[in-house]
Amino acid sequence: MRTAVGRPGIVVHRPRRLTDDDRTTLRCLPVTTVSRTLTDLADVVDGRTLRKLLEQAEVLLLDADPEVIPGRRGAGRLAAALAELEPHAPLTRSELEDRFLEVCRHAGLPPPLVNIVIEGMEVDFCWPAAGIIVETDGWATHGTRAAFGRDRRRSTALSTRGWIVVRFTYEDVVRDAGYVLETLHGLLAGRVGGIGRA
Repeated sequence: MRTAVGRPGIVVHRPRRLTDDDRTTLRCLPVTTVSRTLTDLADVVDGRTLRKLLEQAEVLLLDADPEVIPGRRGAGRLAAALAELEPHAPLTRSELEDRFLEVCRHAGLPPPLVNIVIEGMEVDFCWPAAGIIVETDGWATHGTRAAFGRDRRRSTALSTRGWIVVRFTYEDVVRDAGYVLETLHGLLAGRVGGIGRA
């Protein structure tokens, strides 16, 4: 077994010794289990990436139970990510949706429902009791003329049924969170306890 030699600009990662429970095979190749892989990744990725990996493991119904090991570099990051992804934590579909939820969470806003069907249409975020829907528009999926027209028709259809529909762009959420929060605070303050929605 060769010993890794440090070189300038290269960080040598020496993981905890693998046990039989950490090993499996995939198409005849020896690999680490999903749980062990996530435990190791916690040492080298940021919190947002780690949450997305944990969410994706849940979406794919993978048997993932990463271990928080005291003393490891990523132990705190992994513990925090697991705490946020409790059974009722929302599953998002994009980095923009993640960013929007973070803005809401850090501002102490009531948590919205995520990616649910309203009036036969799936919406990004919704506060049903306030009758408010928020759509987050990233350029990759909403930047064509067809998408622009489709989005406006959806907003109009929801508005005619009594919903307030607000659209925020990537620039709004990432670069001007103050504008997003000011808008949401104003809407929620005026609507909570007002019209009710199922």
